[in-house]
Amino acid sequence: MTTYCCGIDIGGTKMAVGIVTPEGETVALCSTGDHVRHDESGVMDLAADLVRQACAEAGIAVSDLTGVGVGMAGHMRSRDGIVLFTSNLDGFAGYPLTRELSSRLGGIRIILENDANCQAWAEYRYGAGMGHDDMVFVTVSTGIGAGIIINGRLYRGRTGTAGEIGHTIVEPNSDIACTCGNKGCFMALASTLNLDNIARQKSQRLPTRMFLNPNAHPGGRLDGRHIMAHARDGDAVALAIINEYADYLGIMLYNIFQIFNPSAIILGGGLMNWEFGYFERMQDKFTALAGDMLHDPMTVAKASIGAGSGVLGAASLLLDG
Repeated sequence: MTTYCCGIDIGGTKMAVGIVTPEGETVALCSTGDHVRHDESGVMDLAADLVRQACAEAGIAVSDLTGVGVGMAGHMRSRDGIVLFTSNLDGFAGYPLTRELSSRLGGIRIILENDANCQAWAEYRYGAGMGHDDMVFVTVSTGIGAGIIINGRLYRGRTGTAGEIGHTIVEPNSDIACTCGNKGCFMALASTLNLDNIARQKSQRLPTRMFLNPNAHPGGRLDGRHIMAHARDGDAVALAIINEYADYLGIMLYNIFQIFNPSAIILGGGLMNWEFGYFERMQDKFTALAGDMLHDPMTVAKASIGAGSGVLGAASLLLDG
């Protein structure tokens, strides 16, 4: 009899639920964007409804599941099933998610994890990290986060918040603030979080045709796709941002190398789609910094699973995460 696990990826714009086999096949997938309009209890109600819907599509009962893994951005106390903090949704500070969701699903086992850890676990089991028992997964998009695998196990740290490398400070004299309140964090300087501010600063000394009026872009802010579009037009500010972001990411890889000495660093997130030598420049920056200290080869590769890694990773945590 096939064993099924359920994975839930709770994001800031979409919540996805999937039924997954131990081989990594997603046999049913449901999603909604309505959760952003609800409070914590409403989000849990929707999540439970989606689990039941996905199970029905897979032709199984909820009671047939090994359990449900939940991935969510922010700080999670995984061992207690508590959301400490998330910036993606209102509320949820100190929220007992596993208890609340389990009570809606007949007492089934629930595991709560940071979303980057879920993506890391998916890449380790089924993607670009296969064969690397010591690896770090880094996601670079609206924010920057990481999942750490040591000796084939997720490393969560004492509280469960290990891997928040986006909040490590690389420019202490920077005036660009991060969501954590500090200035000069990786996330503030190398994700899409502050593209508007960074573009404005660079436009003071470089020629640009980029629209820096927030009202000119969907959502009122620049994103990675806008930077690529302007770079293809030869815009100096867009090209400078790509180069600077690549250099910062190369520094981040170097820091990870020095701290963890992994056999692989796997990179995911929307900015991995950037062109104009972004990935190659990042690798060159890392190699130049590491120099002769890189005694053994270290794999630096793009994630291979894609958008479904959050659901897949959350579900597969129930197997041996």
